[in-house]
Amino acid sequence: MTTKKAFKEQLFITAAVGLIYFLFLVPMSSLFALLPGTEVRPGSFIPPAAGIYFGMPAAIGVFAGNLAADIFTYRTLDLPMLFGSLFNFFMAYIPHRLWYATDRKHLKQNLLVYDSRSLVKYIAILLYSSVAAAIGVSYSMLMFAEVDPGNSIAQLFLNNFEFGLIFGAISLMLLPKGNYKPMLPEEIFRSKTASRFAYFLLLLPLIIFAQGLFSEQGFTATDAGLILPLISVSLALGIALLPAYRPEASKDSEMLKTSIRLRIFMYFITAVMLIAFTLLLVFFGFYSKVEPDTMRLWNVTYIAAGISLNFIMLISAVILRNMEKKITVPLYNLARALQTEDHAKTGKDEMDVLSSAVDFYSVSMEGDENTTDEYKLYIGLTDKDACEQLVTVEQARAVLGHICLDYVQGYMADETSGGWLDKGNNKIQENTLVFTILGATDEQIYGIADESIVALNQEAILIIKNSRQHEFYRGSLIQ
Repeated sequence: MTTKKAFKEQLFITAAVGLIYFLFLVPMSSLFALLPGTEVRPGSFIPPAAGIYFGMPAAIGVFAGNLAADIFTYRTLDLPMLFGSLFNFFMAYIPHRLWYATDRKHLKQNLLVYDSRSLVKYIAILLYSSVAAAIGVSYSMLMFAEVDPGNSIAQLFLNNFEFGLIFGAISLMLLPKGNYKPMLPEEIFRSKTASRFAYFLLLLPLIIFAQGLFSEQGFTATDAGLILPLISVSLALGIALLPAYRPEASKDSEMLKTSIRLRIFMYFITAVMLIAFTLLLVFFGFYSKVEPDTMRLWNVTYIAAGISLNFIMLISAVILRNMEKKITVPLYNLARALQTEDHAKTGKDEMDVLSSAVDFYSVSMEGDENTTDEYKLYIGLTDKDACEQLVTVEQARAVLGHICLDYVQGYMADETSGGWLDKGNNKIQENTLVFTILGATDEQIYGIADESIVALNQEAILIIKNSRQHEFYRGSLIQ
């Protein structure tokens, strides 16, 4: 993509996000005003969802949309409004940076929320960004309308978190199905010291707010004028010092996008979110008949919805985890095995012409998986002491099958053939078993290799990771 075309696309995203956010905010400020300076915000899902997906262009759009809505509503522009919009920007951009700075191993190029692990990651990031934004906005409201942050923080947080959780997760499942791909950050590697300092800076606003909350002096507008720039700089520096990892392109990601596993996950989460939102509306409808005070009505509604929603999500995460472990991941891995087998029949590279593989598609015994890495293990059948083949291919396959099942569970293809790896000529000859393993971790692979070396009396096993990294592994006891 040319620089000019990329700039136009980013400008369009900024304008579109800003306009959508503005249109969500303006009607609510007159229909459902809460504390002075804020209102019920169902549009709060836009900053985290658009921010994670589109990055900086979306964050700028959120800033512009919030500022335009404030100016339209209050017919003025002052410093607290600018800070309030700035913390809306942070609510969009912090999730984007945290998403690509954490859980590097499970990042997917064109998928975001796609399983229970990524859902928990989204909830954790949303939780932090909602608190950080609520802290900044509460100080802005103290300057704007003398609303004590201690009285506003819970409502501001729930305003952000509940709608972000209900609609944000659904948005991040649906966005990859559209025409726009996620905005990926440039890869940035940081030292451990820099990363730790970044996380300290991101936690600093929470520490400052807690100090004000529990101090005898409490919160004052003068303090807010000093604290707002401080925590803004702290968050900006923290974001800048975070590492950024780009997910690698993978055929697995493309297959996962159309898999039954993803569809089951999407249907389940969408149903859960809609049920939670329906319960929120039902509770609001009943309680509004007995509570005339709008402020108290929404406070109680948010608290009740927050407790019930978190409880529902906790149960859902547990159910999803068990579904993935017992049903969806094994089905997905079986489909992947069949697809790989079809590809093997239509075209093989030079090395595979001389051998067919024992394909082992797996998840760990705890249900953890690593679908992005592919390992090939070349295991010779020639005994290192006798210098001849002492076991048949069938016997060796049975031994290795039992070893693998001690570490991983999944599907094993029936095909196998002989051959051994000539290190000097770098080619397959006779008397070698070739395993292709997906869904295992490095630790599991080395465990399988260790036991295979002992069981089959080998000098070493060739491990090839993702067709790029080659290692003649001699076993942990020898090394």
